[in-house]
Amino acid sequence: MKGIIHCHSENSRYDSTMNVDILCKRAKECGYEAVTLTDHGTLTGIDDFIAAAEKYNIKPIPGVEAYMQEDHSGYRRFHLILLAVDDLGYQGISKAVSDSNTRIDENGFPRMNKEILERYFSEGKKYHRHVIATSACAGGVLAGLALSPLEFDKEIVKLKKKQDNYESPDSISFKKNQDALEEKQKALEFMTEERDRLNALSKRPFKKKEKEVEKQKGTETYEDALKELNRQKVETELAKEQLEEIRVKIALTKRDITSINGRLKESAEKHQKFESIQEQINNIEAQKTSVDDLYDLVLKEAIYYNNLFGKENFYIEIQYHGYTDDNGVPIEKMVFPVLAKIAKDTRIKIVAANDAHMPDESEDSIRARQIIRSIRMAKKRFVCSINDGDRELYIKSEDKLREALKNVISEEEIDEAIKNTYEICERCNCEFKMGSHYPKYKSLEPGETAASKLREMAYEGIAKRFPGKEGWTEKYAKRLDYELKVIAEMGYCDYFLIVQDFLEFGRNLGHLTDEAIEFLRKNVKSMTMYELINYVEKNQKLPGFVVGAGRGSAAGSLVAYLVGITNIIDPLQYDLLFEREKIALFKFG
Repeated sequence: MKGIIHCHSENSRYDSTMNVDILCKRAKECGYEAVTLTDHGTLTGIDDFIAAAEKYNIKPIPGVEAYMQEDHSGYRRFHLILLAVDDLGYQGISKAVSDSNTRIDENGFPRMNKEILERYFSEGKKYHRHVIATSACAGGVLAGLALSPLEFDKEIVKLKKKQDNYESPDSISFKKNQDALEEKQKALEFMTEERDRLNALSKRPFKKKEKEVEKQKGTETYEDALKELNRQKVETELAKEQLEEIRVKIALTKRDITSINGRLKESAEKHQKFESIQEQINNIEAQKTSVDDLYDLVLKEAIYYNNLFGKENFYIEIQYHGYTDDNGVPIEKMVFPVLAKIAKDTRIKIVAANDAHMPDESEDSIRARQIIRSIRMAKKRFVCSINDGDRELYIKSEDKLREALKNVISEEEIDEAIKNTYEICERCNCEFKMGSHYPKYKSLEPGETAASKLREMAYEGIAKRFPGKEGWTEKYAKRLDYELKVIAEMGYCDYFLIVQDFLEFGRNLGHLTDEAIEFLRKNVKSMTMYELINYVEKNQKLPGFVVGAGRGSAAGSLVAYLVGITNIIDPLQYDLLFEREKIALFKFG
């Protein structure tokens, strides 16, 4: 069966503007009988896809392009295509996608990992051999790994550029600041000692010495003593002057030290960021695999996926769009011939694909995708660039696909790849059986049914809502039997019981027991506010939730009122129609 795999719709966020109707129409125009939908990390477009495929009489094959990323891997995220062989396979993909949405990355994309894949698709699991996987594009689980040295080098260049914004611990300016700090601290230590010496000189008392010199008047020692006294007085006055000067110098030096410390603190913060980036660079360097070992690594990875999904359920995808990396290296010409060789060495089949994000190669289609991608890039640049590879991301006819693949594999390999693509389209047959899937109420006694349980609870509710059956008339009785009959015929007894159960549980949360309420009635007047609060907190069952009175069509149901789903409104008292509830059950059930 002629068909194409690896197609994206507008549900591939920020990457495609093609809706599923256009996808199916264009595939049909190209002569294909089957088409896949493999949006990035999501299955949200599948229902509309099925309807569109039916409209254009083309087989829909549901799938997903998963983002594969392990928690502690140095590698960037890789892509993996999952296609449902049948309805059971689609269930498995749905579960795996749900699990991946519990692992959202910093850009908001779900991340799958090998643990999730093994949980659902490995040998012995329910969905094993019900899913076909392919290795995806140049960013896929095999090609991405083979190109990882380029990606690692690219990431290292990016990190080093970021690192340039910060200061290395070995920087000259940091060393100069350290030397300057040491010099200032030594100068401060000297000046502090000098200040203390001058301070002591400036506070010397002279009254006692003056009296002693005065007593020596008329003696031979008087002149010398007077001379020494005057010298000391001059020295003290000079010390006072020098003390003021050195205090100013100390203050200036302390200010300089504070300033240098500030610069050193800034440097320390920059060093921390510099070294953090360096650690990332070192981790990436450690993850790099030598060219000699890389082939074996990719080959082992191919064998892993082949074993995981089961023989004949994993295919190596071959593509060509003309992509080059930032340095102009033709990455697809580099990697896909290698993958073709790995396919031969492992006897894994190859498949042909074009990574379709646009219906055709028109300028309008190219421009539309450029605009949607620019929304994602808005923080970095206003409009993202378009390269030659981007122009080739459209739904190609078989002839154009063959022509593109000549750039990476031989004619014989192209024939094989196209044949295997059609083989996948033949093998995948989802029936998309529709039906109701409601939970079952499990708290039933042996021999009891959901219908009998609901009827029993409704009749028990009469005593609660109508004590002594006061106000319970034949009109109520007929309405009750009518509602119970309709609910049972539509298969909604379990639904009513489950809703009643969780609402009753919610109402009881945070409530006091009857015994506690009775205790409060008797003792609340003698309790302080503090004692009252403590008592309530201690005797509450659990922190509670507020449950509303009921709204919408539920308010028209007497059964809902009797079993406690609604709690205030008697529907017959206000002439509310159960038919509104009945219509709602038909419409939304």
